[in-house]
Amino acid sequence: MTDTTTNRGAAAEALAGGNPTEGTPQPTNGAAPPTEKQWFSDLDPVLQGNIEKKGWNTPTGLPKALEGYFEMEKQYRSGDKVMLPKDDADKVGYDTLYNRLGRPESPDKYAFPEGVDPEQVKTLAPKLHELGISQKQAQALAQLDLDRAMAHAEMERSRVVNDQNQADQQLKQEWGDKYNENVEFARRAMRGLGMNLDQGFVPMAAAIGAKNALKLLHLAGLNTRESNAAAIGDAQAGFGLTPNRAKAELAEKGAELLKRARDGDQTAKAHWQRLNKAISGDGFIEM
Repeated sequence: MTDTTTNRGAAAEALAGGNPTEGTPQPTNGAAPPTEKQWFSDLDPVLQGNIEKKGWNTPTGLPKALEGYFEMEKQYRSGDKVMLPKDDADKVGYDTLYNRLGRPESPDKYAFPEGVDPEQVKTLAPKLHELGISQKQAQALAQLDLDRAMAHAEMERSRVVNDQNQADQQLKQEWGDKYNENVEFARRAMRGLGMNLDQGFVPMAAAIGAKNALKLLHLAGLNTRESNAAAIGDAQAGFGLTPNRAKAELAEKGAELLKRARDGDQTAKAHWQRLNKAISGDGFIEM
């Protein structure tokens, strides 16, 4: 019987699953023959797929993979990289991250721009530190708040000044020829109450309006005018009487005051004497 295996060539042997004969073309891509076991052959198929994507599925692939790993480890150990926190409860992770991003080591180490309220800093700094706010961010936030406050103050100043200007024009029309006299009464009221412009009138005008403030002070001045001084008492009057004002009042009420004084009215007599003292004295006198 004839042995047919002697008639097999390379093609037949390849189909039979045998080893190719010499001269059979070999793979030229650098990869090992499919039947040869590689360093990654026993790994999970998904992991093998990732190795193929990286181009590490060659005999030299393992050294390249290890070299990349050690280089990455070196960078993290050098401090150039920071791991992200694992979850919201990872306080150590967050502290490490915040500190590397520029957060001061403690709340009292924050530096703020000039003009920031120290009491506000004491209140806000601990919360800023807790939230991981860096020095640069805190500085920017503080400056933003300062700019906002300055803009608001300028708007308020402009509003107050415009209100005072409008009040002045309105009262000039409303009071007419009495404007200067009424303003003088308001001025006397301020002196009597120990007020000044910046610490008295301006805040008062900002709160209730300049027109209302002037009218209120005018009324206070009227209530302490010389015609009521006797009833109020010298100690309470507290404003003053100019010679011209005394002459005008004496011309208006002098006859009546003199008649009452001669009839024994001590109040009228004191008022008469006060008016004459203002006229013959050194000018303006305090009552």
